[in-house]
Amino acid sequence: MIRSFLLCFVLCAAIGVGSVATGTRQKSDSGRGVTLLIAGDVSQEVVDRVKEHLSKRLFLPVHVKKAQIPVDTSATDSALLLENLRTPGDLCSVCLAGHHLMWPAVTVVTKHRVGIVGVGILKPSTGKDREDRHALRVQKEATRACCLSLGLRECPFPRCVLLNALNDEDLDAKGSTPCPPCQKKYYEMLEDYGVKPVFR
Repeated sequence: MIRSFLLCFVLCAAIGVGSVATGTRQKSDSGRGVTLLIAGDVSQEVVDRVKEHLSKRLFLPVHVKKAQIPVDTSATDSALLLENLRTPGDLCSVCLAGHHLMWPAVTVVTKHRVGIVGVGILKPSTGKDREDRHALRVQKEATRACCLSLGLRECPFPRCVLLNALNDEDLDAKGSTPCPPCQKKYYEMLEDYGVKPVFR
């Protein structure tokens, strides 16, 4: 029975991930969104890809701003600084940090609804397609940081963007959107924030 349940979940998730990635278009009807903060040297291509992805797949407007993070500050102090830079009314802040930080690749301080993504640490060391893989990795981890900062939890499903990938192989293999159960929780969470997704 457990095996049947797991098989059913995997099949539904595979179908759902495909439909989320290619199908139903939705967006927030409130104007409240995500403040995308750029600290340090981050390529415009990466910024554009992250902005477009958050807008299309999390259905929220994205407001881009420049920011600075002192290299010797703590994650909590940086989160407070980044929270103060948030566009008024926005739900959370996601910072793409181009300089080296003494933290993990993704650091989330839920108290301030801030996620910080270390762009440099995500760069592949080899491969002809490493620039594209790098941009995709940042895109995935920025999506995860956004969802976690809003209150979602990490997910064990290997194709869910909320998977905490422990190595490059898992990071490259996971999807770039929430799995269907996490997507459902995401919609419910938006409604808790007073943001109603519009299904089209």
